[in-house]
Amino acid sequence: MRNLLTKLLTKFAAIPRAADESFVRLVRVAEDDPVVRQTLMTLLNLNNFQRQSALGSLLETMRLQGAPIDFVATLARLSDDRLAEKLRQHLAP
Repeated sequence: MRNLLTKLLTKFAAIPRAADESFVRLVRVAEDDPVVRQTLMTLLNLNNFQRQSALGSLLETMRLQGAPIDFVATLARLSDDRLAEKLRQHLAP
Protein backbone atom coordinates (compact mmCIF):
# COMPACT_ATOMS: atom_id res chain seq x y z
CA MET A 1 0.00 0.00 0.00
CA ARG A 2 2.82 2.40 0.87
CA ASN A 3 4.50 1.89 -2.50
CA LEU A 4 1.23 2.44 -4.32
CA LEU A 5 0.56 5.72 -2.50
CA THR A 6 4.14 6.87 -3.02
CA LYS A 7 3.91 6.23 -6.77
CA LEU A 8 0.55 7.95 -6.91
CA LEU A 9 1.75 11.04 -5.07
CA THR A 10 4.89 11.45 -7.15
CA LYS A 11 2.67 11.81 -10.21
CA PHE A 12 0.94 14.82 -8.65
CA ALA A 13 3.99 16.90 -7.75
CA ALA A 14 7.76 16.68 -7.72
CA ILE A 15 8.63 16.58 -4.03
CA PRO A 16 11.55 15.55 -1.84
CA ARG A 17 11.41 12.02 -0.40
CA ALA A 18 10.93 13.11 3.24
CA ALA A 19 7.95 15.27 2.29
CA ASP A 20 6.54 12.36 0.31
CA GLU A 21 6.65 10.06 3.32
CA SER A 22 5.02 12.67 5.56
CA PHE A 23 2.22 13.15 3.07
CA VAL A 24 1.68 9.42 2.74
CA ARG A 25 1.39 9.22 6.53
CA LEU A 26 -1.22 11.98 6.46
CA VAL A 27 -3.20 10.12 3.80
CA ARG A 28 -3.02 6.88 5.77
CA VAL A 29 -4.29 8.57 8.93
CA ALA A 30 -7.15 10.14 6.96
CA GLU A 31 -8.03 6.75 5.48
CA ASP A 32 -8.12 5.13 8.92
CA ASP A 33 -9.60 7.90 11.08
CA PRO A 34 -13.05 9.19 10.14
CA VAL A 35 -12.57 12.43 12.13
CA VAL A 36 -9.33 13.26 10.31
CA ARG A 37 -10.91 12.31 7.00
CA GLN A 38 -13.91 14.57 7.62
CA THR A 39 -11.68 17.45 8.71
CA LEU A 40 -9.58 17.17 5.57
CA MET A 41 -12.64 16.75 3.37
CA THR A 42 -14.15 19.93 4.80
CA LEU A 43 -11.03 21.78 3.69
CA LEU A 44 -10.71 19.93 0.37
CA ASN A 45 -14.35 20.53 -0.59
CA LEU A 46 -13.85 24.30 -0.57
CA ASN A 47 -13.21 26.01 -3.90
CA ASN A 48 -9.53 26.67 -4.62
CA PHE A 49 -9.50 30.27 -3.39
CA GLN A 50 -11.39 29.48 -0.18
CA ARG A 51 -9.22 26.41 0.51
CA GLN A 52 -6.00 28.35 0.03
CA SER A 53 -7.25 31.19 2.22
CA ALA A 54 -8.41 28.88 5.02
CA LEU A 55 -5.24 26.86 4.74
CA GLY A 56 -3.08 30.01 4.95
CA SER A 57 -4.82 31.05 8.17
CA LEU A 58 -4.58 27.55 9.61
CA LEU A 59 -0.88 27.23 8.78
CA GLU A 60 -0.04 30.61 10.27
CA THR A 61 -1.90 29.72 13.48
CA MET A 62 -0.07 26.40 13.64
CA ARG A 63 3.31 28.12 13.16
CA LEU A 64 2.54 30.65 15.89
CA GLN A 65 1.53 27.83 18.24
CA GLY A 66 4.77 25.95 17.56
CA ALA A 67 3.40 23.01 15.59
CA PRO A 68 6.06 20.65 14.21
CA ILE A 69 7.58 22.11 11.05
CA ASP A 70 7.23 18.88 9.06
CA PHE A 71 3.51 18.68 9.87
CA VAL A 72 2.97 22.31 8.83
CA ALA A 73 4.91 21.68 5.61
CA THR A 74 2.85 18.58 4.88
CA LEU A 75 -0.43 20.46 5.25
CA ALA A 76 0.96 23.35 3.21
CA ARG A 77 1.11 20.99 0.23
CA LEU A 78 -2.68 21.14 0.13
CA SER A 79 -2.38 24.63 -1.35
CA ASP A 80 -1.54 22.91 -4.65
CA ASP A 81 -4.86 22.78 -6.49
CA ARG A 82 -4.12 19.59 -8.42
CA LEU A 83 -2.86 17.73 -5.37
CA ALA A 84 -5.82 18.87 -3.27
CA GLU A 85 -8.26 17.68 -5.94
CA LYS A 86 -6.57 14.29 -6.26
CA LEU A 87 -6.63 13.83 -2.48
CA ARG A 88 -10.29 14.89 -2.35
CA GLN A 89 -11.12 12.28 -4.98
CA HIS A 90 -9.09 9.66 -3.14
CA LEU A 91 -10.74 10.29 0.24
CA ALA A 92 -14.28 10.82 -1.05
CA PRO A 93 -16.68 8.11 0.08
